[in-house]
Amino acid sequence: MSDTQTDIAHPAHNPFDLPRKRSSTGVTIAIVVSVVVHLVIFAYLARAKFIPHYRTYEDEKLDTQLIKPPPPPPPPPPPPLTGAGGGGAGGALTVTVWVALARPVLEAVIVGEPAEESL
Repeated sequence: MSDTQTDIAHPAHNPFDLPRKRSSTGVTIAIVVSVVVHLVIFAYLARAKFIPHYRTYEDEKLDTQLIKPPPPPPPPPPPPLTGAGGGGAGGALTVTVWVALARPVLEAVIVGEPAEESL
């Protein structure tokens, strides 16, 4: 017998199968170009992301003089007082105040008289 055993049920190459189609040269070139373009884009983005771009700024000193702002204007005088006494300065000021008186509700209940309803 032979030292190598071949699997008859699953041969590595079936002589009745059609030969494999080889990929065309155009497909191979397209794949290579695509890989190169992706590598170039990756290299550009990696460089732009991780390499810092420093800028130097120069600050020039200017010889300036600060001017103090003018003082604010004085407040206007208060308006003159006018009241019932008439006239202007020194007159009495009259103010009318309305005061509501409280109803003695609790007292009426304690005494036993009915509470009056008034406005």
